Amino acid sequence: MQPEGVSTIKYSIKYGLIQAFFLLGFAIISYLYPNFTLLNKFYLKDILIFIIPLFLGVKAYKSDNGGFLTIGDAVKIGVGIYLISSILYFIWLALYSEILQVNINEKDSPEGEMILSIPEISPKELIKKLEDDRTISFIPFFWHLLILILQMLVGTCLSVITGIILYKKKEF
Repeated sequence: MQPEGVSTIKYSIKYGLIQAFFLLGFAIISYLYPNFTLLNKFYLKDILIFIIPLFLGVKAYKSDNGGFLTIGDAVKIGVGIYLISSILYFIWLALYSEILQVNINEKDSPEGEMILSIPEISPKELIKKLEDDRTISFIPFFWHLLILILQMLVGTCLSVITGIILYKKKEF
């Protein structure tokens, strides 16, 4: 028998999409305006992007649930929020590293830098080095996966803390 109450999924999706919107918005702004260092230097925006949607989502759930909140519900909402935003951010990182970060100017590419830095290299050695570089370029995928896992761990910790702060159980 399902206990009565408000579903946590609705709040996870809503506030996860809000958090992803802000994460991706700042990522796109940083991509379009790389010289605008104000966005890159202040990590306060990152902290606020991670905390505010979680707090608002748990608080909205608590108010819609009659003022009651368990720590388990807060963790469910927090993990859902961070899962949705982390997956969307992971998609952005994959898109950025595989498609958008391709160098248009040949002299700025790793191949162009290699040719310019070592002009006496033979074509066979150059081809071998380029093949090695292409196999190493698979490594950023693991960094993106690590970022996804770290966001989930931070989200779980923050949702436990938020749940403890806003905790109120039903009295029968």
